[in-house]
Formats: sequence, C-alpha cells, structure tokens
Amino acid sequence: MTVSGLPFTSYDATAPEGARGEATASIACDLDCPAQVIVRLGPGMNDASLTERRMRHADSDALLAYDLTIEAEGGASGTSVPTPVQPGVAIPFRIIGVIPSGQDAPIGRYSDRVTVFLDF
Repeated sequence: MTVSGLPFTSYDATAPEGARGEATASIACDLDCPAQVIVRLGPGMNDASLTERRMRHADSDALLAYDLTIEAEGGASGTSVPTPVQPGVAIPFRIIGVIPSGQDAPIGRYSDRVTVFLDF
C-alpha cells in the first residue's frame, strides 16, 4: 500500500466550509490475494477516539479537530471500506480530510499521524 501526505487548504475559522485536504493511496497485491480487503483508518496520535480526531499545533499544546473519510472506487466511503483487489493491479482510493469551521485555534502548523490498516 502507498499513501501520500494529506495537506489541508488554509483554515479560516470564520469561513463556512472550513478547510479540506486529500491524500491519494493505492493497494497492490502481487500473487495470492483475497477477493477484497477492508481499508480501515486507525486512531491518530492526538485522538481522544476514532470519532474525535485532532491535530496538534507544532509549537504548543493547541488542538484542531478534523475528520477523515476513505473514498474507494465504486463509490464506497467511510472510515472502514471494503475494497476489491486483484493480483498485479493497483487499486486507487482517496482519503479526504475536513477541518470543521468555527474552531478557535492559534495560527500555525498542525499535524497528526494516522495508521491505515488493511484487514484481509
């Protein structure tokens, strides 16, 4: 599996749409593959739970809430998505991130690290 970074657009707490980002990813299987795998998002380093994702400010303990969703080929989406696989074929999917508007957070750089699991 390969996954790119997920950069967000600039965040403005007063903008009604918040901020959005997208990572591209793909799954490839060499030989003996199951018909499908489940692509599942794990917790981040700063999360209170899987439903409360938070990025931490680079220079302070400030947190910024965000959401992640997997979008697979064929229209399936969520935090745990069944994805068909075939030997020798890279199957693409996207991870969409959204920072909800209205958060009072200091200006600066925020980050988190999330594990993506493949369940066979």
